[in-house]
Amino acid sequence: MNDMQHVGASNRLDVAVKRKNYKGANGELVLALKDMSFSLDERTFTTLIGPSGCGKTTLLRIIAGIDPIFEGKVGGAIARQRIGFVFQEPRLLPWRSIGENIALASYDDIDEGEIRRFAGLAGIENLVDRFPGELSLGQARRVSLARALAARPKLLLLDEPFVSLDEAMADQLREVLIDIWRDQELTVLMVSHDVREAILLSDRLMMLSAQPGRVVDDHVIDLPRGERDGERIEKLRREILGKE
Repeated sequence: MNDMQHVGASNRLDVAVKRKNYKGANGELVLALKDMSFSLDERTFTTLIGPSGCGKTTLLRIIAGIDPIFEGKVGGAIARQRIGFVFQEPRLLPWRSIGENIALASYDDIDEGEIRRFAGLAGIENLVDRFPGELSLGQARRVSLARALAARPKLLLLDEPFVSLDEAMADQLREVLIDIWRDQELTVLMVSHDVREAILLSDRLMMLSAQPGRVVDDHVIDLPRGERDGERIEKLRREILGKE
């Protein structure tokens, strides 16, 4: 059933997924999400944390409009604006150059100067003439981020963008992401398995239940980012996970 509606005019994203089913490998219906409801204010950074299979990626696909088959609604002014999506895997077209891959996401005509500008935001301006097969995984993930920015989004969705990277590379890309979020005044919704990462990056952390996914805990991270060192992050992590 497709009961998706855009409602409201507030500068936020309103998500209310009553039910989302999909057909499993055995042909039976699987309930992925149930009574999933939350709102995001504009220019905030929110991270979703939850066990594997709880519907986090499915939720991002619903918000992006990639999966319109669900009961519920996605509304608010942000829902009607441009959306950028960084998938778990870079999904680059191997027969196109990096610049051409970036340009594919643009809603409008985009010239070489603009391609280089978006590449520069992700720190890969020197790679635009190369092809995906020449890149490391970290570089490919930067291309994926630059491609999402080429859509000129107001809402940026990220599905575990740093998974399978070594910690040093992940830290570099986290810094790039925060700089882009501030510079572009984006609203960001990210999926992660890493509570420490969520505390480091986010204004807000939402914990999801096992399948069917729903919000079971909601934490505001009000510690200034400049004070989020290892000790304070670990203290918050233990508090959030109920280990203190």
